[in-house]
Amino acid sequence: MKVIKQSPSLQLKNIVHQIEVFENDDGLKTKTQELIHFANGLPGIYFQISEHPVKLRFFGKCHLLPKAFIYGQNLYPKVSIIPPYSKVILFYLHPTTLSYFKNITPENLVDQYLDLENQHPFNYSILFKLLKSEDSTTAQVQTLTDYLIDLVDQPKVHFISESKSLRMLDSKSPINLSIQGAKRTVQRFFKEHIGITPTKYYQVLQFNSALKKLLLADNKPLVSIAHETEYADQSHFIRQFKTFTATTPKEFLRQSHPYISLINPLK
Repeated sequence: MKVIKQSPSLQLKNIVHQIEVFENDDGLKTKTQELIHFANGLPGIYFQISEHPVKLRFFGKCHLLPKAFIYGQNLYPKVSIIPPYSKVILFYLHPTTLSYFKNITPENLVDQYLDLENQHPFNYSILFKLLKSEDSTTAQVQTLTDYLIDLVDQPKVHFISESKSLRMLDSKSPINLSIQGAKRTVQRFFKEHIGITPTKYYQVLQFNSALKKLLLADNKPLVSIAHETEYADQSHFIRQFKTFTATTPKEFLRQSHPYISLINPLK
């Protein structure tokens, strides 16, 4: 499967964090490809260009996915099953961008998705005919960029970087001490703009950082990864890892994971 990563255009830089394109063009008519989605702190918009629908496996059950949908914070592992001669274009949004889409509440989209075809007065049949007629991925991304600009209601994005989130949750940090009196305000901000609590958001970023180290590490001891990513100990790391992947780190490494969606994006 061909994977393309690209930065958003200047038109979308305040809305979109990164774009990934997955194209199953291996030439085998019966070969599907699996794309795993782990928690990474980013909501997103998912477009599929395919004659046959992409399926989503979640908690052991498969569901047919709509051609265009928006999803919120992803806490539990999910797998997209991409049919042959299909393309998936993923726009990863900044953590707070969902709150600036029309008629969308981030908290209601945690581990959920919203079919855009049924939510917005837009002729999707024309959009997808146009996408199929485009002769390049670049042209398709530009078409979707134009569409997204119309979809967002004048966003005022309060992008929260990983470093800022960590400082907010660090009891030794002056920033954290300065907001102690406004704890409820911070909690409310996260729930309203991101969809989850500050604690859960921190856990997502911590897990994702550990996942990246695990994938890149050459037999590095788990205790070292746990220490580097600020888990209390190895047992704590394993418990949290299993929460987000449904497996232990060692079991994960024994499995095959050729395609995983964006990892550790908030550096």
